[in-house]
Amino acid sequence: MPGIVEKPFVLPTLLPTEALEGLQKYALYHWMYKPNYNFDLGRHEFFGEQVSSVHHELTEIAKDYFGSETLQPTWSLGTIYQYQHARVPRGVEDRACDYNLDLAVFQKTAWPLSVEYEGSTEQHTLAENDALCYCGNKQPLWREDFPDPEHNLLINVLFCYAEPDHWFFKYGAGYIEVLRGRVSEAEYLAGRGA
Repeated sequence: MPGIVEKPFVLPTLLPTEALEGLQKYALYHWMYKPNYNFDLGRHEFFGEQVSSVHHELTEIAKDYFGSETLQPTWSLGTIYQYQHARVPRGVEDRACDYNLDLAVFQKTAWPLSVEYEGSTEQHTLAENDALCYCGNKQPLWREDFPDPEHNLLINVLFCYAEPDHWFFKYGAGYIEVLRGRVSEAEYLAGRGA
């Protein structure tokens, strides 16, 4: 990956106030009226036009801070954590996440993120509108126990980017099923008309 900045870092005050408030309202609307609950991770998930729009608007910032003139947006996901089942287990991303901006959109109580870099663990506590920047396909990330589970509410949006030669751009987002062993490459390509 050309010129990549691999050491995780926090980018403070990522979005203009209006954009942050727009994401907050969008997230809360989906949480209240279009729930999409992930029982495995104890969280609500959301995505859509507003998230995608912000994702694309952040591309130039991602290029500047990660040191890549060629990275492109791949996928994004909003998450809303609450109650005792909220969890982020240790792991690396298997999706197209060469470069990640993990944005704290809203929080009652901060929930630190831990990321491994060169054999050491770094813990980052984000303020609202801060983003943790890291390499999701290389660096394990996790969170310890969810703080104040009876009262806490935390919203994050993960914006992911990759280089143009990544499998995501060659085969599409569904290729993740091949990488996860759920379908053979031949079956996947046949289904795409390749």
